[in-house]
Amino acid sequence: MGIRWWELNPQVRTNNMDTSLLDTVKHSLLNGVSSFDFSILEHEESASFGNAQVVLQSDELRLRVIRDRGLVFVDFGSAAAPRTWFDSAVVFDWLKLSALGGLHGSDSSHVLRGVAELLRACGPEIREKFSRSHFQTANTELETIRDSRAAKLYRFVEGP
Repeated sequence: MGIRWWELNPQVRTNNMDTSLLDTVKHSLLNGVSSFDFSILEHEESASFGNAQVVLQSDELRLRVIRDRGLVFVDFGSAAAPRTWFDSAVVFDWLKLSALGGLHGSDSSHVLRGVAELLRACGPEIREKFSRSHFQTANTELETIRDSRAAKLYRFVEGP
């Protein structure tokens, strides 16, 4: 079979693209937060670039795990607004955990273990804020943070 290029430099290959994202989600995330009783709502795997998506729901909290061209991202959402998602960096900022953080990277197992750790530490607060009774307020706060982060990132300035 020969030597694969990433075997020459093991630091280059940090994500096992041969493993389905769903398998990694089950092993690295769901096993670590079994008390949340997440159900798998959607799962897609594409042959193109190893792209994949898994959507999970626990009560009213929803998670979307995306692998896009080898990078893994995690978004948070609410069953109250199933098409509304917030990047983990926005959620981290909102929870006052970090203004720079977020759960993304090329090592899907590492990213998903980070999600499990976050949920174990802040799960009750996250669940409450993403519940139907609190999500309208949370959505407004999250949108404000998201828009502010985007404005800083892209140096957006509103009209004259």
